[in-house]
Amino acid sequence: MSPTFPNLAAQSAAYVSLQLHAFKDQSRADPDAQAYMWGMAARLDDSQIDALSQHFAREPAAAGVPGDPALIAVGKGIYTLGIPVRQVPPCATCHGAKGEGLGPFPRLAGQHAPYLLKQLLVIQSVLRTAPVMHGVVKDLTRTQMDAVATYLQSL
Repeated sequence: MSPTFPNLAAQSAAYVSLQLHAFKDQSRADPDAQAYMWGMAARLDDSQIDALSQHFAREPAAAGVPGDPALIAVGKGIYTLGIPVRQVPPCATCHGAKGEGLGPFPRLAGQHAPYLLKQLLVIQSVLRTAPVMHGVVKDLTRTQMDAVATYLQSL
């Protein structure tokens, strides 16, 4: 419920499992991971991680939250088309046309905009190691990231 933390409802079991293992082995080392998740995940065994992953995958997806229509339009453009002149690929390529997530890439639809913006910023500043995503977001402005986050929250 808090925009500080992700909404895990309808997130793929594979993605939740991957992230819980990364928290447990401390390879996901962004500031919030260290502050909140390392300690919690340290005590989880593989069967608990699997059960939690399956639980969240079965939960119904969160409903979108409306936002500023102009910001949503800009975000949708970046998400679906990218920014070719700056060599920014469309987010939809990996995260799905409607933000539903594809394979190892997380569901972003209905996610809290403040959480998404925070993750984009920590990836951009390399506080969170995500080489592919860093390459995608390294040249985005904060306003562009906010637009994408607002669009995704609306889905």
